[in-house]
Amino acid sequence: MTSNSIDAGTIRWSGSEHVGEAEQAVRDCAEDLFAALLHYDRQRPAPDTNLTADAVDHRARLVADAMLAAARPGAPPDVLMSNRAVLETRMAHWIRRGDPIAAQMLWSPKKHWVVGPDSDVDIAELAALNTLLSVHNSVRRIHHPGLKFTFYMEDVEFEFMEGQEPELEEARGRYFNGLRGIVHALGLEDVFAFLKMSDKSLDAQERRDWVAQMQENYDALERYWYESERRGIARHETYDSYRALQRLGWRGSIPEQMRDHYLRRLTTVQERPRAEKVSMILRNFAGMLLHYQKNLLTRGHEAPPIKFSFIPPAPGAPAGMLGGRIDLRFVSRKICSRVGTAGPWSTKGHFRQRAGNITPTFASWHQPVEPQSRFVQGYLTLVRDGREAAVRADVLLNPDA
Repeated sequence: MTSNSIDAGTIRWSGSEHVGEAEQAVRDCAEDLFAALLHYDRQRPAPDTNLTADAVDHRARLVADAMLAAARPGAPPDVLMSNRAVLETRMAHWIRRGDPIAAQMLWSPKKHWVVGPDSDVDIAELAALNTLLSVHNSVRRIHHPGLKFTFYMEDVEFEFMEGQEPELEEARGRYFNGLRGIVHALGLEDVFAFLKMSDKSLDAQERRDWVAQMQENYDALERYWYESERRGIARHETYDSYRALQRLGWRGSIPEQMRDHYLRRLTTVQERPRAEKVSMILRNFAGMLLHYQKNLLTRGHEAPPIKFSFIPPAPGAPAGMLGGRIDLRFVSRKICSRVGTAGPWSTKGHFRQRAGNITPTFASWHQPVEPQSRFVQGYLTLVRDGREAAVRADVLLNPDA
């Protein structure tokens, strides 16, 4: 494969105020940080055809190695072995056909906890796409068509969780359009496709049916959660509330470690009444259950895709959910060690002036800024072949740095 050069001016930074030498430092940092995106070779090599069965299996093993090398470590050996077997089986289907390997990821339809201009995609989303494209490139060295990622924005599910107020609708719209704008500006339509989960519905009536189903799921989950909390989880299978939940397709007890995991995550974001946190967790579960009830994660696929996630599975997650899955950090630990269990949609990605240098930083929206520091609002403009997209890229200045 040949390497495409970048024309001068492919990436620019403009801010609400002049920040001197930091502007060039931001551009230099961005060019290095997002190298996979900016230098992507869009010329697709000819696929291999007429591979023998042994060649297909061998290639599937090598591709699995490449994917797992990028994944976060920590899975027990038996889970890793089981997952590898599922991965290789799924990948062999696409390799045999000479097609891109289908990959799928659920993606938030908006930045968490914010609305308005803060809902714009920022360098966290760029970092996430850069990470995924790096995985695609590693696969493409083995299986030339590489991967084809389809990201499903959970719009219906988040409306059920958050509501449909105009500012939320506007925030979801600008976030979705921003992601699609990046893909279009960089000419990555062959690799990345952003769709709304509602795009899988036949019509408005089916979407209304989904909402009604989520409400039924929520009511059953709520009854079971509080009954098992009151009476104990050990005998959960004997409870009428669990049997009702089981008839809806739910499997598993929602163990204590899983409950504590989700409650802690919400507490670190913002302290709120426990009942409110439980309600948020159960609304999320209601949407997850809908995916399986309506086969939303496999509808339209001739074979199961590889599942990618930036959020590791919760403790106690059913083993059946872990097969064929690759868990990634959206940005390398070497760049930022504080985003091990976060998605780009739950962080503010920005540049930071530190010790005279500009470095990328990804932090919670609720993380306080150091005294004397201040944000300068800015945007990176990505330009390629006459197409461009603006990406939020604020700079945190510290006059004492």
